[in-house]
Formats: sequence, C-alpha cells, structure tokens
Amino acid sequence: MEKPSLVKPIDIFLIIITGGLWLIVVLIKMLKPKKQFDRTSKTTDTDLVEVSYVGACCSTCGKYRGRIFSVNGKDGRFPKLPDDFHEDCGLMLFPFVYGVQEPQYCKTKDIISYNNRPFRDTRTAEEKANYKLILQEQEDERQRQQDKFDYDWLLKHLPEICPKSFSSYRRMKNSNSAGYKKVIAAAKEAGYIIK
Repeated sequence: MEKPSLVKPIDIFLIIITGGLWLIVVLIKMLKPKKQFDRTSKTTDTDLVEVSYVGACCSTCGKYRGRIFSVNGKDGRFPKLPDDFHEDCGLMLFPFVYGVQEPQYCKTKDIISYNNRPFRDTRTAEEKANYKLILQEQEDERQRQQDKFDYDWLLKHLPEICPKSFSSYRRMKNSNSAGYKKVIAAAKEAGYIIK
C-alpha cells in the first residue's frame, strides 16, 4: 500500500488563499516535483512533462513556467528539460501525453511552436516585486530564528545579563543599544559570537 502524500495540491491552494506565503515554500519543498514525476511517468509511459505556473518566482523559473518539456530529450517536438530547472520557487512537473490530453498551463493552439520559443523571463513587474517580497520574508524569518537561537543561548549561559524577554532582546538588537553591545561583549568573552 502506497504511503499517503503529506501535502495535496488543494492544501497549497488553501494556503495561497489564506496568505501563508512563508509556509508555501516549506510545503513545496516537501513535494519534490521531480520525484513526483518519476512515480507517475511510469504509469503513463511518457517522457513529456508540463510545468506548472507560479506568479512569484525567480528569473530562471520565469523562463520555464507554463511550458511542456521532454525530460530526457526523447521527444524532439519539445525542448529537453533544462539542467537549471529547480523546485525552489514552487514549479511542479506533471506528466503530459501529447495528443491525448489538453495542456493545463500552456494555453495556446500551436503548443509545439509555443514551447520552442526562446527562453525569456516572462514575469511582470508585479511578479518580480512579489518575488522580492517573498525573499525578504524568508530572510526576516531566518534572522528571527537566528535571534531566537542567540537569545536562548544567552538565557542559558548568561542569565544575569540576558534581557527578560525575546522581544526585548530583538528591540535591543535592532536599535544596537549600549545594553546590546554589552551583551555581545559578554557572549564573546564566554566563547559565543553573536552576529
């Protein structure tokens, strides 16, 4: 019996609707689209994949979204799946059988010429801005986690100079106060570097 998937496409849709941007990235990485294709391509016996379409993505994904590719280059009508294709922005691969099914993301009458057009970043200015926003949110979350790790270390090893709460610690850090500088110096003296 096959293990049930942790995340279903409808889950991602619901997260997008509710605005959980940072959670989308975590869930998408759990899906592993290439492995998903490997499982399903065996049952459909096809070398073709259709790449999904996401709005907020990097310039690389902006070139490949909404296209059909030949995974191994066996089908000369479509371009080979590029080596720099990645899953980090949330693009997913879906098996595609030419002549049997209609494309879901590639909406055009002549799909062969459409998919063989030059690879150019097709993101709009708004999509580029949204991608920058997502990157900033990810960086902010990474920094918050690092700050929490630092605060927990201070609480355990230097409780006498540690601020009373995590929010107090972050305020001190963001303002680069004299108290924060003392905390950094004390941590360094104890062998822990706070960046």
